[in-house]
Amino acid sequence: MLLYRTPLLGPDGRTVVRAHFGGSSWPLPHVGDVYVGLLALGVNLLVAVLATPVLRGLAVREGVDRTRPEDYLADSDDEAIERMSRLIDGETRVEGVHVLR
Repeated sequence: MLLYRTPLLGPDGRTVVRAHFGGSSWPLPHVGDVYVGLLALGVNLLVAVLATPVLRGLAVREGVDRTRPEDYLADSDDEAIERMSRLIDGETRVEGVHVLR
């Protein structure tokens, strides 16, 4: 969410060149620019540290990790991967060859 809301500013520092996914730092008052990944890591750790004892106190079960080794593999002809590349890069497949638009 933070990265989505981070604009790319022009050389003047005020003109928005691209509204979303434009930069990697988030301006914090009285601190300056902070790398979004570091800020997200801090928030995630804070949530984990606070939520874990609360959920354990409420006797919420941890659940089962259902990840299988094949979940980490992907085939180049998998339609989901082709679809994602089209969404991100505008890529299409012509006679088995990838072509960028």
